Amino acid sequence: EHSRKPLNWPARIKVAIGAAKGLLYLHENNIIHRDVRPSNILVTHDYEAMLGDFGLARTEQMDSVYSTDVVGTLGYMAPEYAESGKVSTKSDVYSFGVVLLQLITGMRTTDKRIGNKSLVGWARPLLKERNYPDLIDERMMDTYDCHQLFWMIRLAEKCLTRDPRKRLSMDTVVSALTHIVEGNTCSMVLRDCSPARSDSSYDMSESLLSEDVSPELEEEDGIVCVGCNAINLRPPPSPPLGSTSWSTTRHKYVYSQG
Repeated sequence: EHSRKPLNWPARIKVAIGAAKGLLYLHENNIIHRDVRPSNILVTHDYEAMLGDFGLARTEQMDSVYSTDVVGTLGYMAPEYAESGKVSTKSDVYSFGVVLLQLITGMRTTDKRIGNKSLVGWARPLLKERNYPDLIDERMMDTYDCHQLFWMIRLAEKCLTRDPRKRLSMDTVVSALTHIVEGNTCSMVLRDCSPARSDSSYDMSESLLSEDVSPELEEEDGIVCVGCNAINLRPPPSPPLGSTSWSTTRHKYVYSQG
């Protein structure tokens, strides 16, 4: 039986970092999963995440390879893979970005709340305009940490960049998530996870360090940190992270996909 209760924010972060570490392990061993999606991410009773279903996985022999058989799940496929069959580890990164977006929004890739649009197609204008509040799953509004949520959104946007050359690698994604979990959502993330405002305006010759990360920054012990006022998110209640506990069965799916 699949769990139907929505995960709170701490659980969602834990699932994200567990799945990211599993994907990084595959990439370090030159394996491309090719079907990263929530129903292929299993969680234990305490939300430890594990990747599953390697039926479509393949070995990567070079930086990128072409596949004549385009397989996977619509809604999670990277554009270059769906359109031309070009698959690489960056294709998995894109799919993981969709999973992050689902953890943030609580939506399916095709959700009746967004009509005929795909989840990514619906989210892109909001990401470009930095209209982050409209992305947040209202069911976790009392459990999220505004700094963590802000950087998770920025990280998802960077994973969903249309050009695979501009996407992060999974080792950078894992490092960023680790910083987010530890509360160090500042210097490292500013360098590696600050997405361009739009794909078309991003110049590959530019350093991520030179991008305008936030309209408002605060100094805290010599480290630049983003302020909640700048990201247009209301702070969570005290304590900042909820501790709701649910009775679950070991190895349930993160989401139930139709």
